[in-house]
Amino acid sequence: MKQIYMTPKTSATGKAVNKVLDRCIEFTKAEKHFKEKYHVKTIFHFVDQLCGAVCVELTDKANRQFWIPFSSEKYIPGKDKALMNDWHHLQSLSVPVADIDACIGGYTSFFLCGFERTRDHFLFTVDSDWDYVLPDDLQLITDDQYQQLHKIESL
Repeated sequence: MKQIYMTPKTSATGKAVNKVLDRCIEFTKAEKHFKEKYHVKTIFHFVDQLCGAVCVELTDKANRQFWIPFSSEKYIPGKDKALMNDWHHLQSLSVPVADIDACIGGYTSFFLCGFERTRDHFLFTVDSDWDYVLPDDLQLITDDQYQQLHKIESL
């Protein structure tokens, strides 16, 4: 059964989640630089990552000789040393979704909690049969409270 929990962004759990999100901000900064430098339109990541780098879609200005076709219109870096170094650096900044789960006591990558933000709170959705050791600063809320919270605190 689905259960929804909330915690203020200022709680201990909220601060832990903010640290994960700060890493996403660092990734986004590096991603922007990489995209500009190599004329990349889009960087794709795995579904189990909040942010990451698996393959790219190139702009018309990109020098395709440095890239290897990965799938339809998607590429991975070729043998250019600078490109590979920058790509590996970008990948090193990837943030798995499981890092959010770890903030709320989930330590397996098989179960991934639902995660949302409102202006003042973080919301997590887990199944009641998942083996999570939830922090004390999480509050179980009803579906009605969830809907009301979204009305009041929409971003």
